[in-house]
Amino acid sequence: MIMPVQEAVKGSPSRAGAFLRNRMRNIAPFATLIILLAFFSIASPSFLSVDNGVNVLTQISVTGVIAVGLTFVILCAEIDLSVAAIANATGIAVAYFTMQESYVNIPNIPLPGYAAIGLALLICAFLGLVNAFGTTLIGIPSFIMTLAMMQIGAGICALLVRGQIAYAVPDLVTTLGSGTIAGFPWIIIVLGVFLLAGHIVLTYTRFGRYVYMVGGNREAA
Repeated sequence: MIMPVQEAVKGSPSRAGAFLRNRMRNIAPFATLIILLAFFSIASPSFLSVDNGVNVLTQISVTGVIAVGLTFVILCAEIDLSVAAIANATGIAVAYFTMQESYVNIPNIPLPGYAAIGLALLICAFLGLVNAFGTTLIGIPSFIMTLAMMQIGAGICALLVRGQIAYAVPDLVTTLGSGTIAGFPWIIIVLGVFLLAGHIVLTYTRFGRYVYMVGGNREAA
């Protein structure tokens, strides 16, 4: 009975070290963020102002919305290189189905705002489903599949606008992208909704548990 106790005592420092390393891995991103905030606050007195905070949140909002979706992909131990290309294709599709000014030389198909947004979202969903089909059913590695989709997305952009710049988009897109409510940007509210929805799905739903399971051990899941 003495030997197992001695082995347990000897093994306890290693377990304690592993526990500390695991805690540090979780704390490190927040500690890094605090250090950066302190550094930039010292370097620029206006950094901690409310206006600058709103400006920073506005600039990162689109990236944050994309990151919410990409989090699910990464938690499944996969990768998606086509995110930016599909986002560009979706935005250009919205403009393609919106009436443009006469000086914009694009042979587009003008539709009502809700229809333009709906069709653009359908195109976005279709491109995502093609990625999913190639990765899950055909068995193409996600790196290769999404690399190909990145080129396809760029090709769709070039095909729709043919090198021109489309300025007009539906009013809803303009409001959510650059509008404000009581002086607060809508885009930050949209980011908050996506972050909250992603957190709820990953933390409190069966699908969220499945995402973690697949990423942890695909065969066991």
